[in-house]
Amino acid sequence: MNTEGTRPQDLRTKNCRRLLQILSETDSRTVNEIVARMGLSRTAVQNILSRLIDSGMVMEGKKRSSTKLGGKRAASYTIAPAYKYSFFIYLNSSSAVAELNNFALERLDYQIADLTRLSYQEMVQQLAKLILTMLQKARLDIRELYGIAVAVSGMVDAEKGILLEFTGSDTYGGWGQNRNLAQDLCRCLEYDLDIYIDNMCNFSGYASCLSLMGGEAGSCVYVMAHNCGIGAAYVKNGQVERGSHSLLGEIGHVTVDYENGYQCRCGRRGCFEAMLYPENIRQRLNQAPDLKKLDGRGIAQINSVDDLLRAAQRGNAYALTQLQLIGRYFAKLFYNIQLMADPDCIIFHDAYSVQLDILHRLIESACADAEKGFLRVPIKILFDTSMFTEQVRRGAAVYLRNRFLDRTMEEYTRV
Repeated sequence: MNTEGTRPQDLRTKNCRRLLQILSETDSRTVNEIVARMGLSRTAVQNILSRLIDSGMVMEGKKRSSTKLGGKRAASYTIAPAYKYSFFIYLNSSSAVAELNNFALERLDYQIADLTRLSYQEMVQQLAKLILTMLQKARLDIRELYGIAVAVSGMVDAEKGILLEFTGSDTYGGWGQNRNLAQDLCRCLEYDLDIYIDNMCNFSGYASCLSLMGGEAGSCVYVMAHNCGIGAAYVKNGQVERGSHSLLGEIGHVTVDYENGYQCRCGRRGCFEAMLYPENIRQRLNQAPDLKKLDGRGIAQINSVDDLLRAAQRGNAYALTQLQLIGRYFAKLFYNIQLMADPDCIIFHDAYSVQLDILHRLIESACADAEKGFLRVPIKILFDTSMFTEQVRRGAAVYLRNRFLDRTMEEYTRV
């Protein structure tokens, strides 16, 4: 990690975050195990542990078994689960999934609220009611919460907690634009909390980058594709970059074929994600000269990239041709990302229900061809095969806890 120009207290806070992340991966760790993971001296690790123990965030766990030679049993350390609590809310236009987590990010409770046909104000009131009911059930006071993370689909001003544009909200009550959800939810709860709202792709990308890159150092662009669209997140040194107008990551609307491209739902023509819409996949299939059926089914039944993957798995040549086209478009996108952002790696997370290596191989092959151009380095691609919703949850929980650490660790990291 490049620490040039970093204040000592900032570096210590980052080390505290890193140590908590390591402890989150298992029940407990010994000092030697933490030293091996962090690459710091034993004294430095013990100092960080002392600060976290003094704060109440970490506690001593069970002592490990003694060695065969009868040596002293090593002390182990674990996150204090009851130190503080948080909520994660997965919000869409018809429902909200709420999870109550302890400080070790373990799920304590899980509830779903129906938001069908609710107005914006009614939706906020329903969220507040759900949170207070779950707290009461767990016999917790709202003052024991350190924050609430809300994952949404749409554009967000994360720093201000504003929903700039919520995808799908016009389907029901019409939640409008530029809604300050963080402020409105605090008002309904009658308590000032850290309520952090972000696009689900940013949360998932944050978790994926920390996991696959092994920590906060470095930079990566996370690209997520599913049957409804494409999104991205740019994570650099443990922070999600957003751009001046919260547009960074909206790569689904990068123009790839303006002249002959399909009409996008945003109103423009030739957007990248438009080529993955089911109706456009069927249109391309209809253009095949002798194709009557695909994988034994009518073309009208092909509704997603998943269907193409299934057909290609069974040896359908034209489905494979379509996937090759999609792979080439992804390669062009990755090539442009490498030129524009120059990340250490690009993480591709396909959230399709059919998990096949075939699309990954096609993308790698197309990227190898693209590298023959101006690029001086190969495009490093890592593939995330985890469950997308679980990555969203994990990213939101870790990011919220790190925000809490950034606010509260100053007194424990003074020189």
